[in-house]
Amino acid sequence: MVAMPIIRLCQLAGRSCAADPHGSDRQATWRRPDPSVAPIEHPLKATHAQTRAHNASLVLRALYDLGPISRADIARLTGLTRTSVGELVADLEQDGLASDVGRGPSTGGKQPTLVALNDDARTVVVLDLGERTFTAALATFVAS
Repeated sequence: MVAMPIIRLCQLAGRSCAADPHGSDRQATWRRPDPSVAPIEHPLKATHAQTRAHNASLVLRALYDLGPISRADIARLTGLTRTSVGELVADLEQDGLASDVGRGPSTGGKQPTLVALNDDARTVVVLDLGERTFTAALATFVAS
């Protein structure tokens, strides 16, 4: 079996990415299925909600990896339509996760509006309740 290389959005955009901790040249191994284990049944089609959630995760990943970035670039990199990207970005802006941050360089036409994640949009509280110690940490949306 031939291992397919993992391509990240940042590589498609020509930017450098953090190294894959598992190594992208790893060979996939195939194991014979265990006959005593019942096969997992998957639904034949994704629901509208599942498709929308998947598309939203693509847009979030593009904003996280490449932001600030234009809606047109997000559409080009993810393969989504400009209309879908516009609606998904509008939802993220309404939820306070993203915002317009200015204009990008023009390539001959109108300057694109750049979108970026709001650094302090969400905060995660991490607690480690050990037997003798108690450790806590706060992390923002971009892990700062």
